[in-house]
Amino acid sequence: PHPALGRVGWEDFRREAQSIAERLCGSSLGSLAAADWSGMEPGAAMGLEMALYDAAARDAGVSLARFLGARGSGPTASSALLRGDAPLASAAELFAMGYRTAKFKAHPDPQQTLSEIHAIREALPQLGLRLDVNGAWSRQTAVEFCGGLRQNSLEWIEQPVWRQDLVGMRAVRENGVRVAADESVRTVEDVSRLAAEKSADVIVIKLMQVGGIAAAMRVAAEARRHGLQICLTTGLDSSIATSAVLHLSAVLEPETANGFSTLSLLEGDLVEQALHEGPLMDVPAGLGLGVSLDAESPFLLPDEIHQSG
Repeated sequence: PHPALGRVGWEDFRREAQSIAERLCGSSLGSLAAADWSGMEPGAAMGLEMALYDAAARDAGVSLARFLGARGSGPTASSALLRGDAPLASAAELFAMGYRTAKFKAHPDPQQTLSEIHAIREALPQLGLRLDVNGAWSRQTAVEFCGGLRQNSLEWIEQPVWRQDLVGMRAVRENGVRVAADESVRTVEDVSRLAAEKSADVIVIKLMQVGGIAAAMRVAAEARRHGLQICLTTGLDSSIATSAVLHLSAVLEPETANGFSTLSLLEGDLVEQALHEGPLMDVPAGLGLGVSLDAESPFLLPDEIHQSG
């Protein structure tokens, strides 16, 4: 469950899955994959839809990217997340690994955040830097912070204020800093409002937050209709959902580095062979998602292991 969506537990997911399974029994895989899951809790919708798309693509004998209409399946650029305890050292390490874009989580003290950003920019001017505030700042703090930024210090600030403060987001843009909307984006209507209020330059799309692959494609289409850039990202997912968003990137072809390099933040994975993480990430080869569940993974719940057999 995604923290931005409130507290949703495994029992909620089970009830949703049981209810939808009873309604959809006997339907074709193709029609199920194309169904509208907007009435479901987004995380449950994402999980169910991923499984159905995987099955439908495997049944068709193609990868999920090809099933969704991708023209190609080349590697996609990924940004990395800087370590909060040593952002400058982390930035240097990631740059040496080949990363050219990195995201930096805001420090509780905005002035320390500002100092660390300037230190990174001076040491690594070729590294694109994004700041993620996770909606923690007040409108005044965000605007004052922008006043202290040197020109071209950041590619953008992600969610500088509370997700419903569209005026505050617009104020940041009016101070010369691009804004990426993350927690503000759950539906197509959210994108329309952000565009109407001139509150964002970039729409960050998380499958967990919008409710799956089809919903993400609708959100992306609405963003592009308004001339907004899109950036795909994981929600600290396992290789299963990361695979899904990599396939989606082959379809949508975002114009910027996406937030895919989060697997290394996890203690373990749920698949037999975890995806390779790096500055360029390949769309998994093979049918469907291109990954297989590891029934021996210690991170699966016992009943999940039973049901996967």
